[in-house]
Amino acid sequence: MSGEERNLQSNSDRELRIERNYHSGPLPAPETLQKYNQILPGLADRIVKMAENQSIHRQKLESRVVWFDGFRSTLGLFFGFAIAIGGIVAGAYLIANGHSAEGLASILVPIGAIVGAFVYQQKTKKGGIDN
Repeated sequence: MSGEERNLQSNSDRELRIERNYHSGPLPAPETLQKYNQILPGLADRIVKMAENQSIHRQKLESRVVWFDGFRSTLGLFFGFAIAIGGIVAGAYLIANGHSAEGLASILVPIGAIVGAFVYQQKTKKGGIDN
C-alpha cells in the first residue's frame, strides 16, 4: 500500500488543503507508472513484467506445494495400510502358533492406531484440537 499526502498552502488566501491518495496492489498506481516512464522510457513495462514474473513464480510454488501435500498424504495412507496389514498378519501367525495373547495384541494395536488416527483427523477437521 502506498500513500501520498500533500499540504498545499496558498499565500494569498492562507487556505490549507490536504490531499490524500492511496493505492493498493502488486503494481504502482497508473499515474505513478506513467511518471516512471517519463523518467526512463520503457521502465513501466519492465515493472509490469517483473510483477507478472513474480506472479508466475508464486503460482508455480503453490502448485508444487499442493502436489507434494497430496503425494505425502497418499504415501502415508499406503505405508499405514502396509504396517496395519503386517501387524494383523503377524498377529494371526502368533495365534496360529499358540501365542494367543501376543497375537491378539499384534492385531489390536494396528487397528487401534488406525481408529485413533481417524478420530484425530476428524477432530482436527472440525477444529476440536488446538493446532
